[in-house]
Amino acid sequence: MEQLSVNGKEYEIRKLLGKGKGGYSFLAVKDGKKYVIKQIHHEPCSYYRFGNKIQSEIDDYRKLKAIGIRMPEMLEVDTDNEHILKEYIEGDTVYDLVLRDEMKDDYLKQIKAMCTLLYPANTNIDYFPTNFVVHDGNIFYIDYECNDYTEEWNFENWGVRYWSKTPEFLQYLKEHMETDRIISSMIAWATEKLDETRYAGWCLSFIEDALEQSNGIEIYGGDSAKESCEMYRDALHYGKPEKGAFVFFDCLCNTDDGPVNWGHCGISLGDGRVIHAWDRVRTDDYREIEKLTALSGDHPRYIGWVPIERVLQQKP
Repeated sequence: MEQLSVNGKEYEIRKLLGKGKGGYSFLAVKDGKKYVIKQIHHEPCSYYRFGNKIQSEIDDYRKLKAIGIRMPEMLEVDTDNEHILKEYIEGDTVYDLVLRDEMKDDYLKQIKAMCTLLYPANTNIDYFPTNFVVHDGNIFYIDYECNDYTEEWNFENWGVRYWSKTPEFLQYLKEHMETDRIISSMIAWATEKLDETRYAGWCLSFIEDALEQSNGIEIYGGDSAKESCEMYRDALHYGKPEKGAFVFFDCLCNTDDGPVNWGHCGISLGDGRVIHAWDRVRTDDYREIEKLTALSGDHPRYIGWVPIERVLQQKP
């Protein structure tokens, strides 16, 4: 079972809850109690600028708490590891309720009541419905992000567009489903190659061909697994990789000039297994890959994983 540390205390990770502009949120358990651990990431975001993300989270939390916004408690901050331990609020997101046609008028009344607190304080929050959870009939803002108030980004002019099955909501759903389609096609292509040997020693070509040939697209990576990993380093994550992620390892490979760290890579199936080209195309638990032996005599060492969205963003 995967674990994340917060100030020296280990928490068992159960699942990925969601990804935002600033981090990944995981459901974590310690001593039978559920928590959320937010792992800050540094992936590029074309429409938002960040400063010190950890300090911004702390400042925004304090500001919203003073305003009186209902949200989970911030329990601990691990600055070195960029982890934030939060109270876990059980319940469905507003996004899921809209999707299932289970929205209630009262939820809209509650977000509008939040706005009556926020606007006089010259503040907007991120009104996108994935950031709100309904628990015992009350909505909680589960993110801490807030910004100076502007009419363009207030609830009435932006947020409300996603609190019902509007054209904007349906377009977002379509784009989200497109990513799922890309991942499914890539994994299906890769799985068809199980036990083939023609990719032996060409792990990067295997995962890039799986993505490109199954979807009719072109991506831009490095000349080796290690070089590609360095290109995606701003989006590198640790622990159990999510479905469709590119998974990277250090590994020494034989060359005419002696062993060189060209690395190793594969595609995550989402359940801990990785499909990758070694002596043949095979699947192994990502932790078991470290027990394989390369022709150089070296063993792969797990570096981390990169979400497919980041791979698709890479430009030449």
